Amino acid sequence: MRRVSIFFMTALCLLLITGCWNRRELNDLALVVAMSIDKSDDQYMVTLQVVDAGEVSSKIGTSGRTPVITYSEKGKHVFEAIRKMTTGTPRKLYFSHLQMLVISEDIAKEGISKSLEFLSRDHEVRKDFFVVIAKEEQAKSILENITSLEKIPAQKMKTSLETSQKYGLQPLPFK
Repeated sequence: MRRVSIFFMTALCLLLITGCWNRRELNDLALVVAMSIDKSDDQYMVTLQVVDAGEVSSKIGTSGRTPVITYSEKGKHVFEAIRKMTTGTPRKLYFSHLQMLVISEDIAKEGISKSLEFLSRDHEVRKDFFVVIAKEEQAKSILENITSLEKIPAQKMKTSLETSQKYGLQPLPFK
């Protein structure tokens, strides 16, 4: 009798402690693939490029909408702007898939340490994204360009940079 009760207790414990305790459903996340930081008066203007998974998926037919959505918000700090943005997005912003960070020339001249503090402290953000400077235009405008060959503009920028790095070429401006 004791063996049977130990077996059932062990089986019950195995059923309760297994599984993905830290899982995140794709339906609950907004995958951020690109981010831009501009200066607007004395505040930071943060723009995020978020993937619309339904438009990128090859198994589901597209509805004709753009495959990415951009959200913008201002704040005294980058972190504050992103927190304000979470109230306007239908899903939780997930920065683990960040591929491109576009910084305006104004911020680059004054120093990027304050701008990058949020990204360096967040444990979910991988540190393998490209950082580019938007010369003579707003960083936001670069993220709003839609390309015809790639569904995701951030992926096109990343591929262009990797190709130019591989072959030692000077990258073309992203216009």
